[in-house]
Amino acid sequence: MVPRSTWADRLRVFNRLGYGVHTFIPRQESDHSCHDSCPSTLRLFAAHDGGIARIRKPGSLFTPAELRFLGDAAVHYGDGFLYLSDRSHPQLRGVRKGDRHQRLIADIAEAGLLPRPSHDSVRTILVSPLPYAGGPSADTLDRLVDQLDQALCASPAVADLSGRTIIALDNGSGDVCYERPDLGAVAQPNGHWMLMLAAVPTPLTCTHNDLVEVLAAAAQYYAEFPRQQWRMVDEEHCRETIMMRLQDSYPQQFYQTQ
Repeated sequence: MVPRSTWADRLRVFNRLGYGVHTFIPRQESDHSCHDSCPSTLRLFAAHDGGIARIRKPGSLFTPAELRFLGDAAVHYGDGFLYLSDRSHPQLRGVRKGDRHQRLIADIAEAGLLPRPSHDSVRTILVSPLPYAGGPSADTLDRLVDQLDQALCASPAVADLSGRTIIALDNGSGDVCYERPDLGAVAQPNGHWMLMLAAVPTPLTCTHNDLVEVLAAAAQYYAEFPRQQWRMVDEEHCRETIMMRLQDSYPQQFYQTQ
């Protein structure tokens, strides 16, 4: 398993494999009335030089074998380069629609990088890349990422969220909080986790054992909210509604912080 690292280290991992790495950040309006055009494995983003396919893996925890597969796929199906999104998702450019794209999807699925096609666009889970004194270990974060991904993929409602949705697990350093996640949690010195909604910490904290269940429920409540925007931070009353539903559903799990 490739350890979590800084952006520079991520780029070096790809370059050591002999593949070029560039970055590309597709932009779209925040208005939910327009089509969600965020690329995924299944949905290409139309660019001037062909389609862009984005491969999501929570935490961006790719094995060396998976990175080599992606590099080979970029050569075979794209323009020969791997690209990184601003959230460290590998991307292929120059992918042609039709049979070629379908073969790419089949290869990605065979490589184990498409475990739940219906949820492919909503598997953006960011996690702190570097150790932090007093925070959870890298192994602990890796297990949480895997458990949370499984819980999210088990919810049919979550599949309806936008591809722009960000879920974050911050080890207490505050690094991934800067990405303004829609929902997530920040590790506390006492071993509890403080819930974040709409990029803002809440007064609600829960234990390590309850974290995955609580975050999965928050994601489901967000999916059930009558959304008008792509991001929770732009939704009026969404944050407050989810907080109230969580407190009603888990009255024993939360500890109020000042």
